[in-house]
Amino acid sequence: MNSGMPTSTEPNTVRKHWSNRTILAVLIIGLVVTGVLLSVFATPTVYASTKKFTPYSTPVSESSNGQSGTTSMEVTDMNGGITMVPWNQPNVLFNGTVTARGFSASPDAVSFVESNSSGAIEFKAVFPSTVGFFLFPSYSVDINVYFPSSSNIFGSIQVTDTNGNIEASTLSATSIKIGTTNGNVHASIGSTRSVTLTTISGRVDLTCFECVNATATTTNGGITARLSTVVPTGSYAMTSTNGNVDVSLPSSSSCKLGANTTNGAISTSGLGLSAQAGTTLNATLLTGSATVNLKTVNGSITITGV
Repeated sequence: MNSGMPTSTEPNTVRKHWSNRTILAVLIIGLVVTGVLLSVFATPTVYASTKKFTPYSTPVSESSNGQSGTTSMEVTDMNGGITMVPWNQPNVLFNGTVTARGFSASPDAVSFVESNSSGAIEFKAVFPSTVGFFLFPSYSVDINVYFPSSSNIFGSIQVTDTNGNIEASTLSATSIKIGTTNGNVHASIGSTRSVTLTTISGRVDLTCFECVNATATTTNGGITARLSTVVPTGSYAMTSTNGNVDVSLPSSSSCKLGANTTNGAISTSGLGLSAQAGTTLNATLLTGSATVNLKTVNGSITITGV
C-alpha cells in the first residue's frame, strides 16, 4: 500500500558515486604503481646512474732481504665484482665504477675506506643503508685492484665480497684468502704457503703454480683445480656439495690421494691407477708425502695426471 510519502534515492546515488570514484582512484593508483615498477625492474637502466670513483694509489715496499714482505692487503665489497691484476708499478692502485639504481639513488651515496697504516693496506666500499618497500635504491661497486707483480711483496692478502664475482691473476703472498657468498671465484696463484677460496653459490676455479697448502670450498657449484706442483708435505682439499670436482696434478706427484662422492662417479687418468668403480678412492702415489683430498655429495670427481 502506498503511504503517499515520496521515496528519495539521493543517499544511494551519492554512495554509488563515491564508490565508483573510489574504485576509479584505486585503479588509477594501481596502474601508476604497476607502470613504475615495470619501468624500474623491466628496464633498470632507465633509473640507473654510474660514476667512476676517485682512484686510490698507495706505495708498497718490497722486502730488502728477498723474503716475503710484511705488507698486508684487505679488499672488501658487498655488491659488485672484484678484479685483481698485476702490473709493473711499485704501488697498489684501486679504481672502478659505482652504479646506483632506483629513484633518488646517487653514486655519491657510496663511500670508501682507504688506508695504508704501517704497511697494512685497506680498501673497502661502504654502502648506504637502504630502507623502503618497493622502490628503495640499490648500489653496486665494481673494484679493480692493480698490484705489484713481484712475488715477495705481500705477507697476507684477504679479498671479501658478498654478491659478486672475484677474479685474481698471478697473485702471490704468504697467505691468501678469497671469499664471496653469491658469485664465482677465479684465482691464479703464483706462490703461497696457504690459499683458501670459498663461495656458497658459485664456481671455484683455481690454478696453483706453487702452493704449499690449498683449499677450495663451495656449496652450490663445481670446482676446477690445476696444480702445477704438489709440494712435499703439502695439503690440498677441494670440497663441493652440489657440483663436480675436477683436479689436474703432475703425474709424478707424491701424495696420498683420497676422493669421495655420494651421488656421482670417480674417474682417474694419467696417474697409473686402475680404473675406478664406486664412490670412494684411496691411493698412494710414490711415497705419499703430500695429501690431496677431494669430496662432493652430488657430483662426479675427475682426477687427471699431466
